[in-house]
Parts: sequence; structure tokens; C-alpha cells
Amino acid sequence: PDRAVEANRKTLDAAYDSASPGADILLGSCGYAGATITGAKSSPGVTIEAAPGATPSVNGDLVNRASWLTVRGISVSGVLDLAEGTAANNVVFDRMHATNFLIGPSHDITLSNSDIGPDPNCGVENKIGPDGNIPNAVPYNISVVGNYIHDQNGDNPVSGCHFGGLFLIAGHDMTFARNTFARNVVYDLQVQNFTGSYGGAPSNVTIENNWFVGPVEWLPLDTTWDRQPNVQLDCRPGACAYTNWLVRFNSFTSGVDFRFDGNNALTNVRA
Repeated sequence: PDRAVEANRKTLDAAYDSASPGADILLGSCGYAGATITGAKSSPGVTIEAAPGATPSVNGDLVNRASWLTVRGISVSGVLDLAEGTAANNVVFDRMHATNFLIGPSHDITLSNSDIGPDPNCGVENKIGPDGNIPNAVPYNISVVGNYIHDQNGDNPVSGCHFGGLFLIAGHDMTFARNTFARNVVYDLQVQNFTGSYGGAPSNVTIENNWFVGPVEWLPLDTTWDRQPNVQLDCRPGACAYTNWLVRFNSFTSGVDFRFDGNNALTNVRA
């Protein structure tokens, strides 16, 4: 390894910034400050990971705006933002633990083998989609594989908050495979481009070999199933046309609805 990062000596963003492509930065069993990682590297990129036997943690949010980055084996107390903005490309986050995750309008992003949850407090909804301040940019070449996405059940009868497992807004060329969705409120995967722009409904999407444990629940206190399906493809003005979807080899508790809350136009959508 090129270097070890010690608590109170270097931040994760400073470590990435000072590393050369190919560097492997090892973290000890320390609590690191929340960080925003920025910069641009080239292939083969920089790896930031737990040293053998170590259990590093980030106290706060971990936000990535950098390219050619692999982060592995870190527990994040807040939100894990894999790709904020359009420059966080060619990024892998593996064996992470976080309360929630976000993926913005960058490309070639992977979240794998990670534990996402619980969030009982209406914190931040898990989302994949555009940034409203960046016109026309959407996430693409996205892989969400082998994760445990669970207990996203921040019901709040006052505010009406009812976050589910994952909210997919816009983008294209995405794979969701070998994930387990469990004990999420309202839905496990909701697809809804409420903006009506950014290319319309997500396209070229594969959902395969996932386990939707469910049932999807609703108020009061996450105890009543209101018969909503695990996976919901929504229709909103300007975003009702779904193209090139493949849903196969999944285990559903309450199924998939390709025309949930609207009359979607489906082209090459296969189950």
C-alpha cells in the first residue's frame, strides 16, 4: 500500500487528492470525519479500503464527486452519496454500511455487497436520479448488486413521510441484481420521473435474481399491508413510456405492477 490514513492526521478527501493512480489507501479502526471527496484520477484509479481486520467508520455523510475511485469496507453513520454531480464516474463502493444512499447524474457507478439501513426517522430517501440544478444530465451504467436494502420505514403521520426502499427517478442502462429488499414502507422499488423531463421514464433496466422479502407496509407503525406491489412503475406527465425493461428470476412477496398509478406505454418490457 502507498500509505495508511491515521485518524486526526488525514481526511479521506485529502488522501484521495494526494494519491497517484493505482494507490491503495488502507484505513485503520478509527472514526474519520464526514468528507466530500473531489478530484479526477485516471485508470486504474485509487482505492480507499479497510486494512485487514480493521473496522473504519465515517462519522457523518460521505459524499463523492471524484472519478476512478473504489471505496471498500467502511461504515458510514449518515448518507452515502456515491456520485454527486456529473464528474463522479467509474466509481465502486463495496461492502459498505450506511443509513441511506444516493446516486446522481454520473456514469459507471456500482454499489455492491453493502448494508443500507435501517432508517426509521425519515432521513434521506434512497434515490437514483438527476440533479435539478444540472440540466439534461442523468445517471447511466449503474449497477446495484448484492446489497441488503432494509428497514427504510420512516413513517411519520405528521409530515406524511413514507420513504420506501429505493426511488428511481431517471436514467438509463441500469442493473439491479441479487439484492435483498426487506421491511421497507410503501414500496421496495418505485419508478417515477415526477419531473417529466430528463429523458422521461428510465430505460434499459434489468431487475433480476432479487429477493423482495416484504410485505410492503404502511401506517400505522409499519403494521398494515395496503396491498401495494414490491415494484411499481409509475406514470407522470412526460414520463409514461417505458422501454427495454427485463424483470426475471426474482422472488416477490407482493409482485410487480408495470402500470401502477397510471396507464404506462410499454415497449419491449418483459417479465
